[in-house]
Amino acid sequence: MVIRRKTTASQSRTSLAKSGRADHKVDGKAEKGARRSGTVRRNAKAAAPTAIAARNSQRVVADDEEEDVVVSTPRAQSTPPTPPPAPIVRSGARPVVVARGDDSSRVFSETLKHSGFFDAIESAQIKSGKKREVYEVVCKVDFMRGVRQENEPVSYVDPRLVANLFNQLLDHGFRILRVVEVRGELSRYLAHRSVKEVGKALGYDESCYELKDLGDDLVPVDLGPSVGRRATGRIWKQSDFRIVFAKNRTDECFGPALALWNVWHTLATPTDLVAMEYGVDPGDFALAMLERLPVHFALIDAIHSRDGSPGNVFPYELLRAADGSGPEAAQVHRLGTVLAGADVLAVEAAGHKMQGLDPVTDPLCLQKLRKTTGWKPPAEVDALPVFPGWKGIGARVRELLAAEKPAESTRLSLSASLTQVDSRLFPPQASAWQAIRMRQKVEAMIDELRRRRGAAVGAPAAAPESIDAADVGEDEDDPAPF
Repeated sequence: MVIRRKTTASQSRTSLAKSGRADHKVDGKAEKGARRSGTVRRNAKAAAPTAIAARNSQRVVADDEEEDVVVSTPRAQSTPPTPPPAPIVRSGARPVVVARGDDSSRVFSETLKHSGFFDAIESAQIKSGKKREVYEVVCKVDFMRGVRQENEPVSYVDPRLVANLFNQLLDHGFRILRVVEVRGELSRYLAHRSVKEVGKALGYDESCYELKDLGDDLVPVDLGPSVGRRATGRIWKQSDFRIVFAKNRTDECFGPALALWNVWHTLATPTDLVAMEYGVDPGDFALAMLERLPVHFALIDAIHSRDGSPGNVFPYELLRAADGSGPEAAQVHRLGTVLAGADVLAVEAAGHKMQGLDPVTDPLCLQKLRKTTGWKPPAEVDALPVFPGWKGIGARVRELLAAEKPAESTRLSLSASLTQVDSRLFPPQASAWQAIRMRQKVEAMIDELRRRRGAAVGAPAAAPESIDAADVGEDEDDPAPF
């Protein structure tokens, strides 16, 4: 889907419509003025001209919010020109918009504009009957996996984009604005890991919104027989307009950790690792949560992205081919891209497609949804390209891990994040035995991976550190019932 910015060519089309003429002469200067500049695009299908029209006409395409029109100029000596095709009328907002450019703030603003974000939220507010001043807007932002401040964030959503979003909402008259996250498993290993402390450390300044932890005020949600009753934050449940703002990155359990990964993390208690150890399926939870508490808009920050596991925990030699070719570590890309749309599943599918994956084969969520409902991604998703330079390392990591053991994959993901910690911001907890126990389990998992791939691959994992049983006491790493 290609987005082209409006230019003076739209004025030509307006005058054409008023006069009722089918043809319009365009001189050299007008044609030059009709050229478009800019790096923001939206994919759109344009009607292909016939062979005769291609030989006998010059084309000027003028895009606006309602229609695309082809205006042709015939040669003086040629036969009567072929009439232009009927206008392509767009009914409603597009399911997903992708924008790319060097200026992240401009790209983000253009994405909001062309995706119909403000039309969507204003229509929902009018339909609700509430005034804008009391209309509650909440945004689930992915930042609690961040363990250090990054100049070009690859582990969390750029706080400057979040500020841009909420400043524009303030300009549109909305006043009850909240950013929500949930305290995760990393709080067991690191200090200063409340939502407000992490947000402040990473640059979320609350100048135009409130930062809230979904675990501070819990309410039950009945998600049906497959998931049961679970807990989320009252703010998320009672809000009028829900937004999911994901980071384009990969996760050892989910693969693409995008919009549905964030919906999974609206489970306010217990932590994701404990929930999976007790048999809660993250895909079932995310899809049931979307049905019970729909997300009205989804955004993906792919300005800077990391493909693969952070740190040096994962044994990348297991991904190498027989000739030795393969990734040495995770890769960081400057993609300058933002994805947005009112259809959260379409945005999720677009994120998969741009990571080089087939969305309908996603084993965690979208494949399950397709089997139960027949859902399939919209046609615009098929036309999207893969991110430039993207190697799909994160997807290969997920494929190598045991799909039937999501808790082990999540534990590996946590361990990889811990290798990147800025200890000045988030010092380790006074008792380190939990981190030691997790490292032991991760090393055992990696040893199992090496045995499955063959003893000749890579070096054996380091021997686990010993633990004094008197210091540890009972196995407190086991999750508490819930």
